[in-house]
Amino acid sequence: MEQINQRRNRLQKQINYRLAMRSCLFFHAALVLVLLSGAGCAALNSSSEADIAKTWTHARVYLPNVPSYVRPTDVSVAQKLPTVVLLHGCTGLTAGIARWARTLTSAGYGVVSPDSFARSYRWSNCDPKTYLGGAFPAAGRMRQEEIEYALKTLRAAPWADERNLFLMGHSEGGGAVALWQGGGFKAQIISGSRCQRGLLAPPTIPVIVIGFVHDPWDGNYRRTCAIRFGGRESASEVLLPGSGHDTSQSREAQRAVLDFLRAHTST
Repeated sequence: MEQINQRRNRLQKQINYRLAMRSCLFFHAALVLVLLSGAGCAALNSSSEADIAKTWTHARVYLPNVPSYVRPTDVSVAQKLPTVVLLHGCTGLTAGIARWARTLTSAGYGVVSPDSFARSYRWSNCDPKTYLGGAFPAAGRMRQEEIEYALKTLRAAPWADERNLFLMGHSEGGGAVALWQGGGFKAQIISGSRCQRGLLAPPTIPVIVIGFVHDPWDGNYRRTCAIRFGGRESASEVLLPGSGHDTSQSREAQRAVLDFLRAHTST
């Protein structure tokens, strides 16, 4: 009888264990579904206009003769300004972006730098320590949405000269400029990008590309944007000597960009 009771106890323990395991598996399955559902909602919400608008409300606006940047809602100018939308790279609004902005404002241009990282569920697409990208593939789509939103908003801004809107980007931002095919800008400037995924600007849009002969972000890719020019008569490329990525400190790059903008700015 004692042996029978022992067998019954072992059997009951096995049954209880299996039931507990089933409950645990069910819980984990439910948790996974919740997480996947949340991720799906996040992906959808990340493309909502309200989420995209955050890049604009958190943008930095640089103005001629104003010592620090302001937010778009705080812009106050006496007359409309030719304006450059300046897209940052995968590490955000760096000192290099600020230097480019100051170079442009010194020539009388207003500059708007949308903050891509103000969006929900936005992670960096790169590792600056290893010079590798692709960690967040959705970044490419997001940057195109941000350009579209910036263009639409600038057209309605009382301080921006709608006849003279320009698009410029560095690194990841430069790649986004290369892929912009929606028009709306008088000219486009690509910095620190080899146009690996193409150059999609309408062929009538003037384009200038600035970059170093050797860029650590290029890896084994040695071609330049010039191979993407096709029959464009209004496209040019400036290759800076030596190795580097941050073009903002190069006098040659600064002169080339300012000369390019002046040549395409209406008075």
